[in-house]
Amino acid sequence: MFLRRILADFWAAIGFRRRPRAFISYARHHREMVREMVGLLEVTNADVFFDGQISPGSKWNDELKLNLRDAETIVVFWCSHAKKSEWIEWEYTEAIKLGKRVVPVLMDHTELPEALKPFQQLKFRALCAPITHERPPKGSVHMPKPKTNFKSLSVVIAEACDGASP
Repeated sequence: MFLRRILADFWAAIGFRRRPRAFISYARHHREMVREMVGLLEVTNADVFFDGQISPGSKWNDELKLNLRDAETIVVFWCSHAKKSEWIEWEYTEAIKLGKRVVPVLMDHTELPEALKPFQQLKFRALCAPITHERPPKGSVHMPKPKTNFKSLSVVIAEACDGASP
């Protein structure tokens, strides 16, 4: 990862910029979990933009706007924290205006805004329950099995990157 950062900084310094195919939108509350997901996606050679990749000294809001404009897909990690974020709202609204593919990833039972409801979602609720502190349904002993998994997310990203599944 360190070498990748050095190379990215070098290419940025000479004006070369790799175009991301997927833009990751998430609430800061889940930064570490999303960072791990991005790392797993990068193993599949997915070309992903995550704000943790912004080089020191860059204007982060300009970088977000530029990478969102260039991305083909926006993956929105949706939860109660995301619902409160003006930046996340701006990101998915802008993506919709630009005609991007939008993939909501449901992390808890927070209702999607009207703008995101038409898009097919990935349900990561059971997988994220310990992270989001969501409780199992009343009367159940165990959390339900996840209805989707990392492979689903990696397939979506891979398709956005080159049209092929990993």
